[in-house]
Amino acid sequence: PICVYDDTPEITATVNPTWLAPGGRPAPTIAPTFRFYDAASGGNLLATNTSGAYTPIVDPINSGTYNIWVSEYNENVIPAACESPRTQVTLVVKRTSAVQVGPTNPVCENEPNPTFTATLGNGTVRWYLENPHPTGQPSTIPAAAQGNTFMPGTGDFSTPGTHTVYAVHVFEGCESTATTGTMTINEVPAPPAVTGNETCFGEANTPICATLSNPSGVIKWYESSGATNSISTSSCYTSSKSIAGTHNYYVSQTINNCESNRALVTYRIKPLPAAP
Repeated sequence: PICVYDDTPEITATVNPTWLAPGGRPAPTIAPTFRFYDAASGGNLLATNTSGAYTPIVDPINSGTYNIWVSEYNENVIPAACESPRTQVTLVVKRTSAVQVGPTNPVCENEPNPTFTATLGNGTVRWYLENPHPTGQPSTIPAAAQGNTFMPGTGDFSTPGTHTVYAVHVFEGCESTATTGTMTINEVPAPPAVTGNETCFGEANTPICATLSNPSGVIKWYESSGATNSISTSSCYTSSKSIAGTHNYYVSQTINNCESNRALVTYRIKPLPAAP
């Protein structure tokens, strides 16, 4: 058997020394001719020559079984030329189907990369970080991994953007065309620009504000640098504090589901001066 991307092998026919027995083969005054057919009897004559060499024409895309029949035509037989029985030659061309690679969810910088999953029947999957079949022939570069799943390491992909992997199905020695899978690494934004504020003790509190670098983002306010839950998602936040002093708040912006580090914002309640 061959794979669809292999060169088609040449059929080589030679004379059968036992044909024409028991009288023996006549002296080859005229070279025997080989005839190639597409059927065991009748059918179409595909080629004829004295070398016995013939390369079948096969579909370069689809798999299939190709049968060729070859005979010897000998004009040295007396009183009339004879054609031998036909011998069948079978060529099996295999094609391995491509796998399906499922989608992945975007990740943020410095997070683990997503896992790709391939769906297939029999065989195995080889994963590559570059196109393994740029010329249509089997891969000559080493695979990054083998198996139904593959998680690229941060050494493979770590920069923001869209990255591509290639999955090749290998079955019975034949490789499929490569199926691509893509993953997206979103950039972690910088902390938002912030504006602190102050007021005098006993007066109404004034807001502190943060400015998004992308209007599609979301602001999150926190009461401490390590707090888990945000206290507001508005662009400005008005403190509920009433004690004189400096009060710290922390604010981040989330863009494409990636949250920035938190910026410190100070809010000061100034004490009243002593009476004169």
